[in-house]
Amino acid sequence: MIRHLKIQNLALIDRLSIDFQSGLTILTGETGAGKSVILSAFSLLSGSRASADIAGNPDQKCIVEAVFDIQPYGLESFFAENDLDYDHHLIIRRELLPGGKSRAFVQDSPVNLQTLKELAGFLIDIHSQHDTLLLTQQSYLLRLLDRFADNDAHINSYHSAYQRYKKLLADKEELLRTEGTDRDIDYKKFLLQELESAKIKPDELRKLEQEIQLAENAEDTLNRLQLISSLIYEDEVGILSQFRRVEADLRHLARLSPTYENLYQRWEALVPEIKDIATTLDDQAATADLDPAHLEQLRQRFDLLMHLCNKHRTHDSDQLLDLQKQFEAEIHAFESHQSYRQELDALIAQAEEQLHQAAQALTQSREAVIPALEREISELLKQLNFASAQFAIQLSAAPYSTAGTDAVDMLFSPNPGMPMAPVRQIASGGELSRLMLAIKSVLARKKSLPTILFDEIDTGVSGASAEKIAHLLRALGSDIQVIAITHLPQIAAAAHHHYLVYKGDVNGRFQTNLKKLSDEEHLQEVARLLSGSTITDSALLNAKSIIQSYR
Repeated sequence: MIRHLKIQNLALIDRLSIDFQSGLTILTGETGAGKSVILSAFSLLSGSRASADIAGNPDQKCIVEAVFDIQPYGLESFFAENDLDYDHHLIIRRELLPGGKSRAFVQDSPVNLQTLKELAGFLIDIHSQHDTLLLTQQSYLLRLLDRFADNDAHINSYHSAYQRYKKLLADKEELLRTEGTDRDIDYKKFLLQELESAKIKPDELRKLEQEIQLAENAEDTLNRLQLISSLIYEDEVGILSQFRRVEADLRHLARLSPTYENLYQRWEALVPEIKDIATTLDDQAATADLDPAHLEQLRQRFDLLMHLCNKHRTHDSDQLLDLQKQFEAEIHAFESHQSYRQELDALIAQAEEQLHQAAQALTQSREAVIPALEREISELLKQLNFASAQFAIQLSAAPYSTAGTDAVDMLFSPNPGMPMAPVRQIASGGELSRLMLAIKSVLARKKSLPTILFDEIDTGVSGASAEKIAHLLRALGSDIQVIAITHLPQIAAAAHHHYLVYKGDVNGRFQTNLKKLSDEEHLQEVARLLSGSTITDSALLNAKSIIQSYR
């Protein structure tokens, strides 16, 4: 339970210290006095996000600190798991720094907000006046049911199975997105077979062009080679004959005069080169290819490769070979994907079965506690002036979600003869407030929650219903620590401890203060709530009578 609360520089509160005791503690005060600031302090200690303008003086640090007695609540394991020092006197501190930054401390060790929120969940339950509307939301109703059923283990098991199932489905979706269709792969297999059957060689297309050009020019080449040969070898007028004639004349001149000796030698040296050229040309003529069938084969091969190039929008045979390798890789990847997809399908089927079993276990656990929960809430509703009300919890099947496969409705009928319907359709604001109080009371006892805080749980309630709520709050205060903010005299009168929240002028600035009321001051405040600012004798007598009714 909470023992002490200290607030510094929070909204209208400059400095404030409050000591809390067990039982029912009531906070009252005029509208605008700052009761909501007390609620904000508890919210900050519970890990709520802080608005940037919550500090009274934005240039100074805002501090909220609380001391809890946690000895009876078995929280040692939580502290060990989060590497925190355990002491049965627990100090939680929240600091809001100028500029908007926030810090949280547990036993002076810094913690993140999630850890603070988890720890606060063991210590205090805050019910604001807006929380009553949560009774109309499916997710909240399921959380209430799970808290009553102690379903943490079932929920963790289901969440684990659900996340695994969703992850496998996402993996399969990504696989299908990237692998292409069976039809695409069949076509690529056809293209690959076409390329493989062509047996393409590197640089083949360029070499074919050269071979075809040579083959197409072979006849003209042979004719020219033969003409050159005849010009060289013709008996009387051939180049060799004329060459030898010149050689003989130069030899004769060289004998007559040394002047021609050099010319003769130079001419004589040319003869072997001429003969070698002639021999080479003869060899070329002998090997010239004039085979039409071979030329046709070359042309057909060239046409095949050009057809494949045009089909695949490539420029040469090397690019066709690259494309062939690409098709091979894609087909191999697809076949690997196919194998993986089969494995994935098996894993998905297994995960779905595990998810189904976890969902069934969660549903069965919820169903098992419904009769007891209906019975306890119905009993409390009778204490809250619903003598003939009917209450039921209805589970129905729903698709897989993070909360399981259940949809839940709380059915309610406040009056006899009125058929039950979901509370979101039938209950008024006051009826919702009393229904929420009954639910919170059952859960608080079930979970052994140290402290529960109600902010105007009496919204929309008056008269006899208010008295019933007050009796229930006081009875609840005998089991756990209850802190309630109220404006109703019937509820204020039920207090074990009563604090007045008021606003005063300090150096020209309004500030919120808090005062613990004595028995006489408690009587005066209840009378004020009954009659207004002018307290009459009849109001005092009435207040005294109401207070005594709770003793």
